[in-house]
Amino acid sequence: MIKSIKFTKFENVNKMEYNLKSNIKVSFVMLTWNSEKYIRNCINSINKLYSQLSLELIIVDNGSEDSTLQKLQDSKRSVNYPFKIISLLKNEGTTVSRNLAVKQAKGDILIIMDSDVEFNSYGFKDMINYLRLHPKIGILAPKILYPNGEIQHSCKKFPTFTLKILRLVGILTRFFPFQHDFYPNFPFNNTTDVDTAISAFWVMKRDIFELVGYLDENIFYSPEDIDYCVRIWLAGRKVVFYPHFEVIHYTQQISHRSPFNRISRSHLKGLIYYFNKYNYWLSYKKIKRLVNKT
Repeated sequence: MIKSIKFTKFENVNKMEYNLKSNIKVSFVMLTWNSEKYIRNCINSINKLYSQLSLELIIVDNGSEDSTLQKLQDSKRSVNYPFKIISLLKNEGTTVSRNLAVKQAKGDILIIMDSDVEFNSYGFKDMINYLRLHPKIGILAPKILYPNGEIQHSCKKFPTFTLKILRLVGILTRFFPFQHDFYPNFPFNNTTDVDTAISAFWVMKRDIFELVGYLDENIFYSPEDIDYCVRIWLAGRKVVFYPHFEVIHYTQQISHRSPFNRISRSHLKGLIYYFNKYNYWLSYKKIKRLVNKT
């Protein structure tokens, strides 16, 4: 449980002079799919912020077959802020579902997050302030920890197709991990530009969707987050790692557990689509040259 994790309070960051305006609204956008194990603790994290800012929560359920919807309804009745549930008949993946929620969000700031994430409020407003002070940032991504306190390598270099295939082999054989897209000195102590950040917790301004567009619905499950990070860079904005706010990610790694299920197959299909879209199958330098032109 999250109570076993000691969150760090960064006093130097909390002294930022720029105060969050009371009329700034934050929209939390979340997907659920058989999330009964995690969803209540996740929503409780958001509830901690209710007294600090104006917020709304929009959840799209991708056809859950467990008690997730009931838990969502119970949670909705117990809060006083806008809480919308969009219930889909089947799993529409991550892009279609998230886009549905984003299009209905009314916040100035959007938090795209997974349903298996928990956090406390230390430094949350400072993170929003930092985003608002830096107009070139498209995605601001926090430090992400596993439940045991280990760091998740949530920010990585742009992948290559070869690396992805080797990683798949490693998953299938459970013999060796390929980590060539890891930053060797991650997590960074200071805010740092990164190629990509997983979409477990993204902090963004609303106008980024007007500039970049919505998630690419040609991708069902993954790598929609890598694709969006590329588009952020191509639009002249940045993806930035922000170490002064921490979240816990109970990552479910569906494709790792069952490499041949529908989700895993759609992941492979999404990878082929992604690499064909940017035409850099084997060369990391090629995608870096592409984004650096902006």
